[in-house]
Amino acid sequence: MLHSPGDPYANAFVSEVGQCWRMVHDRQGQATRCLETPTWTGRRFAPSGERWWRVWACPDHLEGLTGLREFGRRRGAAS
Repeated sequence: MLHSPGDPYANAFVSEVGQCWRMVHDRQGQATRCLETPTWTGRRFAPSGERWWRVWACPDHLEGLTGLREFGRRRGAAS
């Protein structure tokens, strides 16, 4: 699937610890990774249909993931 003009998301993703899975388009239309800090982990099914991938996500890029789990926050910490 190709992206349409104005679509912020590239048809690709990364599966690296500590990097948001979502690839986005910059102002020139080039694909680059999201630079936000991940606080969630989940699973993403590869577009090719070959397998599930474990990925890390920032709060803005949770859509399309399953088995989400938040990490990095101390439970019960006072706010």
